[in-house]
Amino acid sequence: MPISGAEVGLVARIVGGLTRRRKDPVAALKQKEARRDELRQRLSKDSDYPEVIVVRLRHEKTYPKPDMRRLPFGSSPWFKYEVKSVHDRGLEVVLAIEFVLIRRGKATLTREQTPGATKAFVVGRIPYNRIRHIDWSPDPAYGSPRLYTAYGWRGPCREVVLFEPPSRTGYLYEIPDVKWKGEPSRRKRLRRKALSVKMAHEDRANQRKLRDGELDGL
Repeated sequence: MPISGAEVGLVARIVGGLTRRRKDPVAALKQKEARRDELRQRLSKDSDYPEVIVVRLRHEKTYPKPDMRRLPFGSSPWFKYEVKSVHDRGLEVVLAIEFVLIRRGKATLTREQTPGATKAFVVGRIPYNRIRHIDWSPDPAYGSPRLYTAYGWRGPCREVVLFEPPSRTGYLYEIPDVKWKGEPSRRKRLRRKALSVKMAHEDRANQRKLRDGELDGL
């Protein structure tokens, strides 16, 4: 019998809860605050919305290679994100700007022409205890700091929230009491991930051809 995503999530939460109980809560809180303050101090110097590279811990050799996954499951080993803010609940990064349809407290992707569609910033929060190491030296590919992060089963972010587009003051307001669902169906989610993997395979093949001098013009 196949295991559902909800069952996998329940097991992950139970294991995570048991792991957290073994740690000193005061020490964990101090560690989180230290990481938050470090990010707040260093990121605020560059620009209003600096960029960071989030690299999966123990997959540092994959950066900056393209997504090499052969199956449309799991998360990419690294991401480039624009930082929204250093929030108390985690580092807020902009995942996407999408048109969404909000019904019964749930938001799903939709098209701009869909009646009731609204534009929203999709923002993920990376818990500070997942950020295990930061290399503040500008990386050669993007000139951004690298955050080596332990992933959860859905990637680096523990929660995803929605924000309204910027007001005249440039401030983003969170849309309260809305749960982000993403694609409206599992089939569409798998289709999008499969397309991403297909593009990665094509990119890998083109890189081999470039290396072997098989493409036109070489």
